[in-house]
Amino acid sequence: MAARRHLSAKGIAGTSLRAVAKDAGVDPALINHYFGSKAGLVSAALNLPADPVVILSEVLPGDPDTLGERLAGRVLKLWEEPTSSQALIALLRSAVVDEHSAELLGSFLSEAIGGLLATALAGELASTRASLAAATLLGVVMARHVLKLEPMASLPLEELALLVGAEVQSLLRPA
Repeated sequence: MAARRHLSAKGIAGTSLRAVAKDAGVDPALINHYFGSKAGLVSAALNLPADPVVILSEVLPGDPDTLGERLAGRVLKLWEEPTSSQALIALLRSAVVDEHSAELLGSFLSEAIGGLLATALAGELASTRASLAAATLLGVVMARHVLKLEPMASLPLEELALLVGAEVQSLLRPA
């Protein structure tokens, strides 16, 4: 796939939709039509079962004082869904053992997700707070689904989401 070649060679920031379209021999409008955005194209190239940008756009509207709970609940639920959990776990395991996969996933989380979340946050260090919240969620997911740390691995989803949501909310709140 042309997108994977460009992402591998130049990373997310250095990859343009126009260059991918040219390499694939298609009109750039087709990429926008099928993928919606650069983030959508990257999601497809990474073979993500859900578009994180869409998920964020679902949880961002609403009371800022409960954003952490909504975000944690939705992210943790995604990892529990049978249609997405296997692919997400495989992607996470790949990122742990393969430097290239780690760089690509890390830059996607940083640029697409962290950037969108940081834009929605108010106050100082919004980008840092967004990054810490994402790292917290990623750590919980790793502990629950890859390392299977107890009691986290067997804790009911609703209970885990409440506990993690409170921590994520504290990170998202301006200092």
